[in-house]
Amino acid sequence: MMKKIILISASLLVLIACASNDYTMKYKSECSFDMEGDQPLTFYVNGNIATLSGVVCDGSPDAFTNMMDENPNITDLLFKSIDGSADDEANIELAYMVREAKLNSQIRHNGHIASGGTDLFLAGVKRSVEEGAKIGVHSWAGSDGMQGDELPRNHSEHQRYLNYYRAMGIDTEFYWYTLRVAPASGMHYMSMSELRQYGFITH
Repeated sequence: MMKKIILISASLLVLIACASNDYTMKYKSECSFDMEGDQPLTFYVNGNIATLSGVVCDGSPDAFTNMMDENPNITDLLFKSIDGSADDEANIELAYMVREAKLNSQIRHNGHIASGGTDLFLAGVKRSVEEGAKIGVHSWAGSDGMQGDELPRNHSEHQRYLNYYRAMGIDTEFYWYTLRVAPASGMHYMSMSELRQYGFITH
């Protein structure tokens, strides 16, 4: 299956740089493959908040573990800029770890998440979204170019995503919505009403 990832724009690189301005410790994912210019997901710790920027890779779960081991007081993840994942399996693994740690997710008005970054945001027990935040969703595509919505609903490829959303308490209709609303090559940014409809905002 093609990984859920899009290119980082110049404006988002600025956001990533800003995320590192105010922190006491940082934990950078050590990826086992070439990220082709994308910044690996990095956690910037300040007090009980860890700010996230970059693209999830296979080293992201270990970076998260290291961060939590050394900063057990962290309660919230602030999503600054996550365009997606270069490894879907690692992204889902990381998301389950976030939920197990009972962390909360927040994104401010200037934050941007998309694709796998959006899935990761849903791992927060409590989730808050400021007006203006950009939260993007789209379909996935296989290496043969087949789009997710071209497979029958009972196809096994859907199951890990459906199981994930169920575990996070998200109506599985959200998954089918992501397949319909934009192709893998595009992106749909959700309105506040859509975010509320699909349970992104808990308070």
